[in-house]
Parts: sequence; C-alpha cells; structure tokens
Amino acid sequence: MRGSAPKDPFDRDQRGVKFDRDIGRWTAPFVMAAINTRVVRRSHAILQAENQKGYGPRFRYNEAMSFAKGPAGLAAATMLTAGLGAFMGAATIDSVRSLLGRTVLPSPGEGPSKQQQDSGFFELHVVARTESGKKITGRIAGNKDPG
Repeated sequence: MRGSAPKDPFDRDQRGVKFDRDIGRWTAPFVMAAINTRVVRRSHAILQAENQKGYGPRFRYNEAMSFAKGPAGLAAATMLTAGLGAFMGAATIDSVRSLLGRTVLPSPGEGPSKQQQDSGFFELHVVARTESGKKITGRIAGNKDPG
C-alpha cells in the first residue's frame, strides 16, 4: 500500500531514544541514517527486482548512534535526539536555514581539516541474525575520521 507506514520497525528510521537489547546500550537517531538507510534499502529493492533475491527475503537494515547503558547514556541519547530534532525543525525556517548556511554548516565540497581527520575516530557495532536465527555480532573501529 503506497504511503502507508512499514510494519517492520527496521524498515523505518529510528526517531527517538531506544534501548537496544542486542548491544545493551541506549541508542538515538544517527544523522546520516536518513540517507544511508535509503541507499541500502533501495539497493536491496533493485536487487530483488532483478534477481528476486536481493540481500535475502528477511533482510532489514537500520542505523543509530549508541551511548552507555545507564542513566548517563539515556541522558546523552535524549539530549542528542532533542538537539537533532531542534536543528531539523529550525532548518525548515528559511531565515534560520540561511543563517545556519552562512555561519555553521559546511559549504558544498568542504570537509574536515587535516587536524580534524587525524583526531577523529569511529566505532561500529554490527548485529545480524542468520536465517536460522543465530545472532552474529561484530565491531569495526578506527582511530581516524572515517570521512
């Protein structure tokens, strides 16, 4: 049904704070998920149309940022979610979006400085379930900016 909400929670982006039992941490929306998840889900749909398999009949994909387990993690995830929501809401106002573009947001083609790249880091937790239900986890980390 076109325009209806997906029934599977992994077919839509996370919008609020959640506790992820698979990794045992609080999670919040990831700013790039709005783009990344659509690319992955669209690739899956195209592959399904071409060969009827895609990434598998039960494939689901989602992205989020994770925080610590306890109250500090909940507070951090909540603050990030509220800040992201406020930013996105403010960016819908033409004058605010223009001000953000002149003062805060990078220009097209502009990226992090060499120092920012060298001092950056990343850590990904990957959780997958096989067709038989076995849970597989992995961690990917680096000591430089991934961009």
